[in-house]
Amino acid sequence: QGALEDLDAALKLYSQMSAEEQPNEDVVGATFLRGQVNQRLSQLEAAERDFSAALDLDGENPFLWSARGDTRVRRADWSGAAQDYLTAEKQFKVIGDKIRRTLAAADASIAMYGSGEKNAALEKMAQVGKQARNDVASNDPENIPRLQEIARKEAELHLVRAGVAWKEGKTAEAGGNWARGCVRLEGYAMDAGNRAALRGSQADDAARRVMTGPSRQDMAEDVLASFLGMETGSNYVRDRESDKPLWNQFVPGKATNFDPKAALPGRLDEFVACKPFYDAAWVEKNRAWPPELQEGVKTF
Repeated sequence: QGALEDLDAALKLYSQMSAEEQPNEDVVGATFLRGQVNQRLSQLEAAERDFSAALDLDGENPFLWSARGDTRVRRADWSGAAQDYLTAEKQFKVIGDKIRRTLAAADASIAMYGSGEKNAALEKMAQVGKQARNDVASNDPENIPRLQEIARKEAELHLVRAGVAWKEGKTAEAGGNWARGCVRLEGYAMDAGNRAALRGSQADDAARRVMTGPSRQDMAEDVLASFLGMETGSNYVRDRESDKPLWNQFVPGKATNFDPKAALPGRLDEFVACKPFYDAAWVEKNRAWPPELQEGVKTF
């Protein structure tokens, strides 16, 4: 609430300036932040109004379109949300951000189904799967959380498609999609757990360096990085081990140490990551999906 009051005060000061004096970028930023605060406070009408005002000043900002789409989803404005996500997807493509483009496409597919564009939505879901497997990768550790989000959303879209196919009487297709979704979710959950443990190990290593100074290996790696023209403190040098043990080059759903034949349970109902989706109340509470999609997952 305090942040909201501060942003109100800042925007009031900006409003007292002439159009020529107003720093447009700062006004957009403050309006966007106020929208995010309103969203956190579940003041969704105010949040949408803020994001719309920011878009009036900067209509080529995909982050704004995506944020307004999130708000419209929570207001069950599926048509408006779909339009916002599709615009964000296009603009992320223009600036070359494949990761966020794919996330926007995943969100758009759900909203499109809710708006009644069911066939187009299913095509978009399939598109997300292809992009996630073939077109999205990064060797920057800072991108890992977003790549993990793609892995989760792409897996859950298979569960959604399973529900749709089941209600249409396509039992084999439904079973195949549910199995693929569960396999991908299990891989995502295992990777997330491994990465959490690895972050703890990295924190311990950083503390060691502070207490005892760099080891000989640290110094050797710094010399090699400098020789290669890299900043020794960059993520590529310090955190690159986060990619080696699990992912040569992170592609959602393809952990290099994850062998489904050896690691997965023999029965789908034993998959840990998939279990919450057997609980209709959990799905309703934790997934902002149109009622028809929730019902499809529940029915399956």
